[in-house]
Amino acid sequence: RGYQIRGLSGEPPLVATGVNTANPSYRPSARSSSVIKKGDLIQLELSAHVIDARRPIVADLSWVAYVGDSVPDPFKKTFAVVASAQKKVLDLLRIRLAEGRPVAGYEADQAAQAVIANAGMAKQLAHGTGHSLDTALAGDGANLDGLLVRDTRNLVVGSGFTVGPGLYVDGEYGVRSEVDVFLGASGLELTTKPQTRISTIQIALPQTLE
Repeated sequence: RGYQIRGLSGEPPLVATGVNTANPSYRPSARSSSVIKKGDLIQLELSAHVIDARRPIVADLSWVAYVGDSVPDPFKKTFAVVASAQKKVLDLLRIRLAEGRPVAGYEADQAAQAVIANAGMAKQLAHGTGHSLDTALAGDGANLDGLLVRDTRNLVVGSGFTVGPGLYVDGEYGVRSEVDVFLGASGLELTTKPQTRISTIQIALPQTLE
């Protein structure tokens, strides 16, 4: 409904909560879904395109929240590593663009991996850092992947892609932060805003009947 109001079309938003966030391939089902409750980490993924656009480019983003007043330290520390890895990739892209030097997809992924490895969390990696975006969610351009598939193609001017590193603690929780990037003739443009910290949200709990 929210997509329709804004003139968008796309896959239904994906919401994972609690231990389901630890599964990077999670899809809600009757067996796996759980009720959002206080103390849960929430991972939200959105993807959509403008319905009446001449060339409807897909946007794709991931956002993290915690149900409660104060985010627990393990979640905060993991998110900080993810955010630092994302920033490292964006910094690399800006530097290479300023120097007029290309960046291959796997190189961008390696920059993120280095930050994660230095934090001692390399074992929590489960996917590459990003994927191409165009009129399809999985575009035809270079992917930021050196973990599963070494993508040697360059990230070229005129291309779009995501920068979305994620870390997953098996059976406990997962954190992913994803932004969309366009490499324009005048430089790098972030078309979605990076998340700098885990948001906190409140939910109404049922009243106890006397």
